[in-house]
Amino acid sequence: MSFKISNEVIIDASRNLANVGIITATDFKKADGSSLGAGLSNNAVNEGYIITNPKVLTSSATLPSGTNSAVYGPEITIGESTVITLDDDATLSII
Repeated sequence: MSFKISNEVIIDASRNLANVGIITATDFKKADGSSLGAGLSNNAVNEGYIITNPKVLTSSATLPSGTNSAVYGPEITIGESTVITLDDDATLSII
């Protein structure tokens, strides 16, 4: 299986990323085909369409049991009074 955009292979069946240059998205679609619009709201992000996080984490959070969570870099700063708590069987990956 490969991942294609406009019939151009972006990730091939061997999981190699094609050299496609810069891709600029102008619209994001939900699984039902409806548009998320040109920008992403927090609701769209929370629904799992695209995962984003700020470069500086300033809000404390508790990750519930039985969940997988991630923060993405390359630049992540956890604020001085920010606490990230993992309940039993919760996973946090820092990528």
